[in-house]
Amino acid sequence: MSAWIDAHAHPERTDLAEELARLAEANVIGFVAVGTDLASSAELVELVRSVREQAPELAVAAAIGVHPHDAAHDGNEESLARLAALARTNAAIVSAIGECGLDYHYDYSPRDVQRRVFAAQVTLAHELGLTLVVHTREAWADTVAILDDAPSPPAVIIHSFSEGPEEARQALERGWYLSFSGIITFKNAEPVRAALGLAPPERVLVETDTPFLAPVPLRGKPNHIANVAVTGRFVAAKLGLDEETFAALTTSTTRALFALD
Repeated sequence: MSAWIDAHAHPERTDLAEELARLAEANVIGFVAVGTDLASSAELVELVRSVREQAPELAVAAAIGVHPHDAAHDGNEESLARLAALARTNAAIVSAIGECGLDYHYDYSPRDVQRRVFAAQVTLAHELGLTLVVHTREAWADTVAILDDAPSPPAVIIHSFSEGPEEARQALERGWYLSFSGIITFKNAEPVRAALGLAPPERVLVETDTPFLAPVPLRGKPNHIANVAVTGRFVAAKLGLDEETFAALTTSTTRALFALD
Protein backbone atom coordinates (compact mmCIF):
# COMPACT_ATOMS: atom_id res chain seq x y z
CA MET A 1 0.00 0.00 0.00
CA SER A 2 1.32 3.45 -0.94
CA ALA A 3 2.29 5.77 1.90
CA TRP A 4 0.99 9.35 1.96
CA ILE A 5 1.52 12.57 3.93
CA ASP A 6 -1.25 15.15 4.28
CA ALA A 7 0.36 18.52 3.52
CA HIS A 8 -2.41 20.58 5.13
CA ALA A 9 -4.88 19.63 7.86
CA HIS A 10 -6.74 21.26 10.73
CA PRO A 11 -7.00 18.39 13.23
CA GLU A 12 -8.68 18.65 16.60
CA ARG A 13 -7.47 17.10 19.82
CA THR A 14 -10.98 15.85 20.67
CA ASP A 15 -11.00 13.07 18.08
CA LEU A 16 -7.26 12.56 17.80
CA ALA A 17 -7.25 8.89 18.81
CA GLU A 18 -9.80 8.04 16.13
CA GLU A 19 -7.88 10.10 13.58
CA LEU A 20 -4.62 8.30 14.32
CA ALA A 21 -6.36 4.93 13.94
CA ARG A 22 -7.65 5.97 10.52
CA LEU A 23 -4.14 6.98 9.46
CA ALA A 24 -2.80 3.52 10.21
CA GLU A 25 -5.57 1.88 8.17
CA ALA A 26 -4.94 4.14 5.15
CA ASN A 27 -1.12 4.02 5.45
CA VAL A 28 -0.93 7.78 5.93
CA ILE A 29 2.43 8.29 7.58
CA GLY A 30 2.23 11.94 8.53
CA PHE A 31 0.52 15.31 8.33
CA VAL A 32 1.09 19.03 8.75
CA ALA A 33 -1.20 20.62 11.35
CA VAL A 34 -2.04 24.15 10.23
CA GLY A 35 -3.11 27.07 12.41
CA THR A 36 -5.33 29.95 11.33
CA ASP A 37 -4.94 32.36 14.27
CA LEU A 38 -2.84 32.68 17.41
CA ALA A 39 -5.03 30.41 19.52
CA SER A 40 -5.26 27.56 17.01
CA SER A 41 -1.57 27.87 16.17
CA ALA A 42 -0.58 27.47 19.82
CA GLU A 43 -3.01 24.56 20.24
CA LEU A 44 -1.63 22.76 17.20
CA VAL A 45 1.94 23.13 18.40
CA GLU A 46 0.89 21.22 21.49
CA LEU A 47 -1.10 18.70 19.44
CA VAL A 48 1.97 17.95 17.31
CA ARG A 49 4.04 17.55 20.45
CA SER A 50 1.47 15.08 21.77
CA VAL A 51 1.31 13.11 18.50
CA ARG A 52 5.10 12.80 18.44
CA GLU A 53 4.93 11.28 21.91
CA GLN A 54 2.00 8.96 21.18
CA ALA A 55 2.96 7.93 17.65
CA PRO A 56 6.67 8.62 17.08
CA GLU A 57 6.54 6.70 13.81
CA LEU A 58 4.48 9.49 12.24
CA ALA A 59 6.05 12.47 10.46
CA VAL A 60 4.21 15.48 11.88
CA ALA A 61 4.88 19.21 12.11
CA ALA A 62 3.01 22.46 12.62
CA ALA A 63 2.45 25.49 10.42
CA ILE A 64 1.41 28.60 12.34
CA GLY A 65 -0.15 31.75 11.00
CA VAL A 66 -2.98 34.22 10.77
CA HIS A 67 -5.60 33.44 8.11
CA PRO A 68 -7.03 36.41 6.19
CA HIS A 69 -10.39 35.80 7.89
CA ASP A 70 -8.67 36.46 11.23
CA ALA A 71 -6.41 39.31 10.15
CA ALA A 72 -8.61 41.98 11.71
CA HIS A 73 -8.37 40.58 15.24
CA ASP A 74 -5.01 38.76 15.20
CA GLY A 75 -3.01 40.91 12.83
CA ASN A 76 -1.86 43.74 15.06
CA GLU A 77 1.81 44.28 15.83
CA GLU A 78 1.60 42.59 19.23
CA SER A 79 -0.14 39.49 17.85
CA LEU A 80 2.36 39.11 15.02
CA ALA A 81 5.20 39.44 17.51
CA ARG A 82 3.62 36.63 19.56
CA LEU A 83 3.34 34.52 16.42
CA ALA A 84 7.05 35.02 15.71
CA ALA A 85 7.91 34.13 19.30
CA LEU A 86 5.79 30.97 19.08
CA ALA A 87 7.75 29.92 16.00
CA ARG A 88 11.13 30.67 17.53
CA THR A 89 10.48 28.94 20.85
CA ASN A 90 9.09 25.83 19.14
CA ALA A 91 11.54 25.59 16.26
CA ALA A 92 11.65 21.80 16.43
CA ILE A 93 7.88 21.64 15.80
CA VAL A 94 7.05 24.69 13.67
CA SER A 95 8.23 24.13 10.13
CA ALA A 96 6.15 26.70 8.22
CA ILE A 97 4.35 30.03 8.46
CA GLY A 98 0.71 29.96 7.43
CA GLU A 99 -1.95 29.55 6.58
CA CYS A 100 -1.89 33.17 5.56
CA GLY A 101 -2.88 35.13 2.49
CA LEU A 102 -5.86 36.93 1.01
CA ASP A 103 -9.55 36.06 0.76
CA TYR A 104 -11.67 38.50 -1.22
CA HIS A 105 -14.62 36.10 -1.44
CA TYR A 106 -15.81 36.58 2.14
CA ASP A 107 -13.90 39.75 3.09
CA TYR A 108 -14.20 38.91 6.79
CA SER A 109 -11.27 41.29 7.32
CA PRO A 110 -10.81 44.57 5.43
CA ARG A 111 -8.69 44.07 2.35
CA ASP A 112 -6.03 46.57 3.34
CA VAL A 113 -5.64 44.75 6.67
CA GLN A 114 -5.44 41.40 4.90
CA ARG A 115 -2.67 42.68 2.65
CA ARG A 116 -0.67 44.17 5.53
CA VAL A 117 -0.92 41.03 7.67
CA PHE A 118 -0.07 38.76 4.76
CA ALA A 119 3.00 40.80 3.82
CA ALA A 120 4.19 40.72 7.44
CA GLN A 121 3.97 36.92 7.49
CA VAL A 122 5.80 36.59 4.17
CA THR A 123 8.60 38.63 5.70
CA LEU A 124 8.51 36.49 8.86
CA ALA A 125 8.85 33.28 6.85
CA HIS A 126 11.85 34.81 5.08
CA GLU A 127 13.47 35.88 8.35
CA LEU A 128 12.97 32.48 9.98
CA GLY A 129 13.90 30.50 6.88
CA LEU A 130 10.56 28.67 6.88
CA THR A 131 8.21 27.51 4.15
CA LEU A 132 5.19 29.77 3.54
CA VAL A 133 1.68 28.29 3.23
CA VAL A 134 -0.60 30.59 1.23
CA HIS A 135 -4.39 30.86 1.10
CA THR A 136 -5.71 32.82 -1.86
CA ARG A 137 -9.31 33.16 -3.00
CA GLU A 138 -10.49 35.64 -5.62
CA ALA A 139 -7.33 37.62 -4.89
CA TRP A 140 -4.71 36.12 -7.18
CA ALA A 141 -3.25 39.35 -8.59
CA ASP A 142 -2.75 40.91 -5.15
CA THR A 143 -1.38 37.64 -3.76
CA VAL A 144 1.27 37.51 -6.47
CA ALA A 145 2.09 41.20 -6.12
CA ILE A 146 2.73 40.89 -2.38
CA LEU A 147 4.85 37.78 -2.81
CA ASP A 148 6.83 39.44 -5.60
CA ASP A 149 7.48 42.56 -3.51
CA ALA A 150 8.37 40.90 -0.20
CA PRO A 151 11.62 39.10 0.69
CA SER A 152 11.31 35.54 -0.60
CA PRO A 153 10.81 32.66 1.85
CA PRO A 154 12.72 29.43 1.08
CA ALA A 155 9.57 27.90 -0.42
CA VAL A 156 6.01 28.97 -1.18
CA ILE A 157 3.06 26.56 -1.26
CA ILE A 158 -0.27 27.60 -2.74
CA HIS A 159 -2.56 25.60 -0.48
CA SER A 160 -5.73 23.96 -1.82
CA PHE A 161 -4.97 25.28 -5.30
CA SER A 162 -8.28 26.27 -6.91
CA GLU A 163 -7.16 28.50 -9.76
CA GLY A 164 -6.68 27.69 -13.44
CA PRO A 165 -3.81 27.05 -15.86
CA GLU A 166 -2.67 30.67 -16.17
CA GLU A 167 -2.35 31.09 -12.41
CA ALA A 168 -0.56 27.75 -12.20
CA ARG A 169 1.88 28.88 -14.86
CA GLN A 170 2.62 32.08 -12.94
CA ALA A 171 3.15 30.14 -9.72
CA LEU A 172 5.38 27.53 -11.30
CA GLU A 173 7.49 30.17 -13.05
CA ARG A 174 8.22 31.61 -9.61
CA GLY A 175 9.26 28.25 -8.24
CA TRP A 176 6.20 27.83 -6.03
CA TYR A 177 4.55 24.52 -5.16
CA LEU A 178 0.90 23.61 -5.77
CA SER A 179 -1.02 21.65 -3.15
CA PHE A 180 -4.23 19.98 -4.29
CA SER A 181 -7.15 19.16 -2.00
CA GLY A 182 -10.40 17.29 -2.61
CA ILE A 183 -11.49 20.21 -4.80
CA ILE A 184 -9.63 18.64 -7.72
CA THR A 185 -12.05 15.69 -7.65
CA PHE A 186 -15.15 17.89 -7.90
CA LYS A 187 -17.19 17.80 -11.10
CA ASN A 188 -16.88 21.56 -11.69
CA ALA A 189 -13.11 21.69 -11.10
CA GLU A 190 -11.93 21.21 -14.68
CA PRO A 191 -9.76 24.38 -14.57
CA VAL A 192 -7.98 22.98 -11.50
CA ARG A 193 -7.36 19.67 -13.28
CA ALA A 194 -6.04 21.58 -16.29
CA ALA A 195 -3.69 23.47 -13.96
CA LEU A 196 -2.41 20.19 -12.55
CA GLY A 197 -1.50 19.13 -16.05
CA LEU A 198 1.07 21.94 -16.22
CA ALA A 199 2.81 21.03 -12.98
CA PRO A 200 5.95 18.91 -12.75
CA PRO A 201 5.05 16.05 -10.37
CA GLU A 202 7.88 17.03 -8.04
CA ARG A 203 6.15 20.39 -7.43
CA VAL A 204 2.81 18.81 -6.48
CA LEU A 205 1.55 18.16 -2.95
CA VAL A 206 -1.71 16.61 -1.78
CA GLU A 207 -3.77 17.65 1.21
CA THR A 208 -7.15 17.23 2.86
CA ASP A 209 -7.76 20.65 4.47
CA THR A 210 -9.53 18.56 7.10
CA PRO A 211 -12.31 18.92 8.22
CA PHE A 212 -13.27 20.63 4.95
CA LEU A 213 -13.36 19.64 1.26
CA ALA A 214 -13.82 15.87 1.42
CA PRO A 215 -13.02 14.38 -2.01
CA VAL A 216 -15.48 12.60 -4.26
CA PRO A 217 -17.03 10.10 -3.46
CA LEU A 218 -17.02 11.40 0.13
CA ARG A 219 -18.06 14.95 -0.69
CA GLY A 220 -20.51 16.39 1.80
CA LYS A 221 -19.16 14.35 4.69
CA PRO A 222 -16.67 15.47 7.36
CA ASN A 223 -13.19 15.12 5.97
CA HIS A 224 -10.37 13.18 7.63
CA ILE A 225 -6.60 13.19 7.24
CA ALA A 226 -6.72 9.58 6.04
CA ASN A 227 -8.64 10.74 2.95
CA VAL A 228 -5.45 12.25 1.55
CA ALA A 229 -4.94 8.79 0.05
CA VAL A 230 -8.16 9.21 -1.97
CA THR A 231 -7.07 12.56 -3.36
CA GLY A 232 -3.54 11.28 -3.91
CA ARG A 233 -4.71 8.38 -6.06
CA PHE A 234 -6.87 10.75 -8.11
CA VAL A 235 -3.97 13.16 -8.68
CA ALA A 236 -1.64 10.30 -9.61
CA ALA A 237 -4.07 9.11 -12.27
CA LYS A 238 -4.43 12.62 -13.72
CA LEU A 239 -0.64 12.95 -13.88
CA GLY A 240 -0.39 9.59 -15.66
CA LEU A 241 1.73 8.11 -12.88
CA ASP A 242 1.23 4.88 -11.02
CA GLU A 243 0.11 5.36 -7.44
CA GLU A 244 3.31 4.16 -5.77
CA THR A 245 5.54 6.38 -7.89
CA PHE A 246 3.53 9.52 -7.24
CA ALA A 247 3.03 8.75 -3.54
CA ALA A 248 6.77 8.35 -3.06
CA LEU A 249 7.47 11.56 -4.98
CA THR A 250 4.92 13.80 -3.26
CA THR A 251 5.78 12.35 0.15
CA SER A 252 9.45 13.14 -0.44
CA THR A 253 8.57 16.69 -1.50
CA THR A 254 6.38 17.23 1.55
CA ARG A 255 9.06 15.89 3.88
CA ALA A 256 11.59 18.31 2.42
CA LEU A 257 9.35 21.38 2.50
CA PHE A 258 8.24 20.83 6.09
CA ALA A 259 11.51 19.44 7.47
CA LEU A 260 9.80 16.18 8.34
CA ASP A 261 13.05 14.22 8.25
